[in-house]
Amino acid sequence: MKKTTNYIQKQYEGFLKTPTLWKGSAIESLPQFELGNTSHSIHLENVELRLGKRVEQFVLFQLEKEEIPVLASNLQIQRGKETIGEIDFIIEQSGKPIHLEVCYKYYLFDPNIEGEEIDKWIGPNRRDSFILKLKKLKEKQFPLLQNEITKQQLHQLGISIDEIMQKVLFKAQLYLPANIEFENTLPIDESNIQGYYYRPDQLNEFSKCKFYIPVKPDWLMDPLTQINWLNYENFKEAISEFLNYKNAPLVWLKKPTGAIEKIFVVWW
Repeated sequence: MKKTTNYIQKQYEGFLKTPTLWKGSAIESLPQFELGNTSHSIHLENVELRLGKRVEQFVLFQLEKEEIPVLASNLQIQRGKETIGEIDFIIEQSGKPIHLEVCYKYYLFDPNIEGEEIDKWIGPNRRDSFILKLKKLKEKQFPLLQNEITKQQLHQLGISIDEIMQKVLFKAQLYLPANIEFENTLPIDESNIQGYYYRPDQLNEFSKCKFYIPVKPDWLMDPLTQINWLNYENFKEAISEFLNYKNAPLVWLKKPTGAIEKIFVVWW
């Protein structure tokens, strides 16, 4: 599939339409920053390949379009040659500086994990989780602002930390296990729930469907229709290469009716 700026546009629009995972300070007293969702024609000079960095580019672009002053971005906090952390953004709103950390995540609900509901939301490859990200924000990323080296670097930029508020822009796509009842008890926005995930042995019900495995930056956008769809047999062969390396990809699933859904296929 040939990449053009149109794909960047669709990724950007997909990012904008993804809701924040909660409103206000409903989760762990972490206040959400609400970014506008009016899209613009986007052009990026240097496109970051990693999804997280690309999302930060979209945030920077949107902040500029909304005329929100950006005082610093991707600020590396250095102790000599050692990087001790990074601050995503220092912005200004209503005359007040805000330290803003950006998160865009994909979480799957695993009912077999012990603990509270918040513990059961994990990354597709089980290498990260919602609760661990919250812990990192509260114990590492936000406290970095109080580091003396951070204070010095911000002082050099003419920014005083005395009045800085701290907020997150935390967006996420959530996926549920197929054929299992789910009752949400967390103050999260249920519109973040995008679909379901399946184990390989559950895919037989889709034998008459077509499939497409998008590259990770394209996970952001709504599925396309005019692409090279795979039939079931070719898809099973393609998906096995991901699963053998314990990678759980997002998949576009086209049903015989023409309806298209986003699903994950997991190896675990």
